[in-house]
Parts: sequence; structure tokens; C-alpha cells
Amino acid sequence: MAKPNKKLIREMLDLYTEAQGRVDSLKTQRDGALEPLKARYEKAAAKATRDYDSPIREAETAAAKLRSEIEAEIRKGFDAKANSYSVTKVDAELAFVEVKSTSQREVPAEQWLDAIKPNERETAFWETVKVQLGKAEKFRSDIVKKLAVKKTTHSIEVNLRTN
Repeated sequence: MAKPNKKLIREMLDLYTEAQGRVDSLKTQRDGALEPLKARYEKAAAKATRDYDSPIREAETAAAKLRSEIEAEIRKGFDAKANSYSVTKVDAELAFVEVKSTSQREVPAEQWLDAIKPNERETAFWETVKVQLGKAEKFRSDIVKKLAVKKTTHSIEVNLRTN
């Protein structure tokens, strides 16, 4: 394993500090230049905001109600036995509703364990098995506490110190 050059890292951190300081300085200058413009805009926009907020909320409520009604109407066509919808898309002139379905293959754990003979359960087999900790803790937290292994992953972050 190679050993990191701490002196080189310190030099690069010093350069990083200078570069980040330049970024921060430019952002501060930009924000200062924008502040009077923002203040004038907010003052000029206040009346329009007040005039439109209530009607916008009313229109959003009406649209949400219609959306719920459309979804409820589509759900009427769900066939639980076939696990599908009789109507999957309806087009109007300027809008459409569509049922999008995704499927994921899975093997129930009990069936998987039953299908693989104990003498075949080698490393490759055990790599396919993973316990869902949340559910396992609800079922038997005492065992989870004994068996759970903490796996550590690492990420590298470069930060400036704040005083």
C-alpha cells in the first residue's frame, strides 16, 4: 500500500483554501450586486403576489380534486386476479392519463432456502441471502443485536475550516 504524501496534501489544501476563498469572495460580490435588484423586484411584485395567491390556491385545489377523481375512475378497472388494469391510457386533446407498471422478480426466502440443499450452501449461496434489518429487528431484535455486522464505507471530503 502506498503512503500518502502529507506535505503534498498540505500544499494542495493551502491552494484549495485560496481557490475556495476566491469563489466565496466572488459570490459575496455577486450577492451584493443583486441585493438592490431583488429588493426592488420584491416590492414591485408584492401586489401581484397578493392578488394571485388566493385564486392560485383555489385552482390548485380544484386540479388536485380532479386528479384524484380521474385516478379513482381508472382504479375501477383494476383486476386483482390478473393484477392489471382494463384501461391503461386515456387521451384527451391536451392531457392524458396513463397507468405505468413496473415489475421486479423476487424469490420468497423460504422457497429459496428449501430449493437449495444444505450441502450446496457455499459462499456463492450465502452471498445471495440478505436480511432486512428493520423487519428482522421487529421480529427478533435480540438476535439482530447479537448478529448484526456493521459494514463501513469511506468517502473523502475536502472542507474548509470555519472559525
